[in-house]
Amino acid sequence: MLYEIGIKYLGFLVDLYYTLFKDLDKDLKKAAIPLTSYEYAAQAVTVGLLIALPTSILIGILICFLANLFKISILQNTTIIILITIILFLIIFHLILLFYTIYPSIRIPQRKASIEKNLPYATLYMATIANTGAPPIAIFRFLSRMPDFGEIRQEAKDIVEMVDVLGQDLLRALDKKAKYSPSKQWAELLIGLKTILESGGDLSEYLYRMSDLYSRELRRKVQQFGDLLMMVVEMYLTLVIVGGFFMIILSLIMGGMGGDIEAIKVMHILLLGLVIPIVSIGLAFMIKSMLPI
Repeated sequence: MLYEIGIKYLGFLVDLYYTLFKDLDKDLKKAAIPLTSYEYAAQAVTVGLLIALPTSILIGILICFLANLFKISILQNTTIIILITIILFLIIFHLILLFYTIYPSIRIPQRKASIEKNLPYATLYMATIANTGAPPIAIFRFLSRMPDFGEIRQEAKDIVEMVDVLGQDLLRALDKKAKYSPSKQWAELLIGLKTILESGGDLSEYLYRMSDLYSRELRRKVQQFGDLLMMVVEMYLTLVIVGGFFMIILSLIMGGMGGDIEAIKVMHILLLGLVIPIVSIGLAFMIKSMLPI
């Protein structure tokens, strides 16, 4: 593992940058990254060096080659090339460390969305298994083998590992996973399961009820998304498509009245070849990221 290399050979450097990572333990658990904050810092430092060092050297060699090719005297100085290479190394290395510090905060919302998107179907599946009279841990064993449920599968695998491998009590495992869950809904479901098991209530009835609740919540989100999508499409057609063609027609009229033809051509190329495609692709990615299912 890369973090082991960092701890063994780069301990002094890991200690130097550990302050950037020391508060990430909770976020790492929520992001399902199976490392402590120190191990994560060691991995970040190791990856940073492995990427930044060869990249900065290659860029330095490329700059040196181009300087000789185009006779750029200031860049033919060896000291300057070394200085540029060192600066590039520091920039790339610290950018990688920055990425590692924010990655858990990127991963957590992704896991939350995956869990809540699959929750109505997963709870229905859990209720069906519970209705057969299977023991509670069997529900999570089945879930852990179902890739269709996204991050819920990983949550179930963690619970099964706590019980079967680490020998923890199921109630304690449920409580622990609820504490570090990226999804409030999933955490509430686990706490509810724990309460039902402690009180001896009807597990399948509880899961059927929660499945119905999550299904209604999902339908509400789909309805809201549909309304938002209609508004976004109307804005896109009005501002981008109609607005773009209006600008083209207006520029053609100005060109006929003695405007700069070359400038108008450049504007048309930028509008049709750059602005409209970029806005369209950006809008498509935005809509995809907002999909509730």
